[in-house]
Formats: sequence, C-alpha cells, structure tokens
Amino acid sequence: DTRNKLRRGVNKFRDLMGDPPIQEIKKVTAYTFIDKQLEITPNASNRLIKDTNWALSKFFSFLMKKGYVELNPFLNLDLKNYGTPKKSYLPYSQEELFTIFNHKWKPQERLLLSIMITTGMRLNEAGTLTWDRFNDTEFQGIRYFSLLDTNEEVVATKNVGSKRIIPLHPDLVLPPKGTGRLFNYKIYEGHSCAIKAGNAINPTLNE
Repeated sequence: DTRNKLRRGVNKFRDLMGDPPIQEIKKVTAYTFIDKQLEITPNASNRLIKDTNWALSKFFSFLMKKGYVELNPFLNLDLKNYGTPKKSYLPYSQEELFTIFNHKWKPQERLLLSIMITTGMRLNEAGTLTWDRFNDTEFQGIRYFSLLDTNEEVVATKNVGSKRIIPLHPDLVLPPKGTGRLFNYKIYEGHSCAIKAGNAINPTLNE
C-alpha cells in the first residue's frame, strides 16, 4: 500500500506538471501542484492533498540522499487550508444498529457485517479472510482468525501493528468451515476488496 501511494503521488505530479528537471522544482512549484490538483478535483480532501505531498516529499528526500538536489521543496508546506476538511463520523447508536441488522441482508453481507461489528476488523481485513487463517483447535473453546503473515500468505493490513490474532465472540455464527476465501468480493491491486465489499453494503448503510 505504501509503495502504491508513493507511486501514485509521483505519477500525479508528472501528469499535472509535466516532467521538469528536478533541480528546477521549487516550493512555488509544490504549491502550484496543489492548485492544479484542486482545479481538477475541487472537492479533494485535505488528507488526499497531504498524502500526495507526502509522496513527493519522500521522493525528494531520496533524491537528496543521492546528491541530485540540495533541498526538498515539499517539506514543511503549510497545507491546512487546502482541500476539504476531514469529516468526523459519529458511531451508530444502538437503535441504528438494530435497524441495520433487522435489514434483510444477503447471507454474505450479513456475515461480513457480523464479523466487523464483533471483532473490530476493518472492511478489507474481513472481506479478504480465508479459512486457512481460522483456528478453533489451538486453544480449547476459543476460535480466532489470524492476520499474521505466513510462508504461504502475506495478509493485507493497514500497517505492521494491525497484524494480529483476533478472537471471535461465542455468539458469532460462522458457516461450516471450508477452503479458500470466506467472501467472493473481487480483490484489486494492493490486495484490497474494499471497493466491491463497500459497494455491497454502503448504499444500504447510507440509506
């Protein structure tokens, strides 16, 4: 995910600003780059602006270490007033949760939501689960999913700290143990199924 974020940032700069000599890129160039992003996507979030700037800052930090440039023009920019501010989301109330789970979900989506609410797993973590990561024999009476990497599989998590073992609540009903993945949401580059899984549940949740 980090590699993809770095690549996207550098590619976006090249697409919007051309391919100028790196020694000619100054702080004013960095701010002009932000303005061009907002011309194309006026509602771009402040977080996206910061992420893109972070990618370019990392790139120029690398160039400095190699001796290609003397300064990093993307370092210490004042970005707080660019893009739309971060939105704060309120947790669902108990009444809203009853409404959500009273909905006639398809079995796959009900299972996905049930795993997420009882474990705290992120959408992509739950949506890419495989039965190889399920264990109900190591500890008597305790079921869990493992998000730890193995020799056979590298698990897609947000960061290293997210690689963990997740015990399952006794009331969580799983289908009979099988093989392969629990869900059939398409996985895209970066080992993410969040787009397809989100498309399956978010319209109803928003409603």
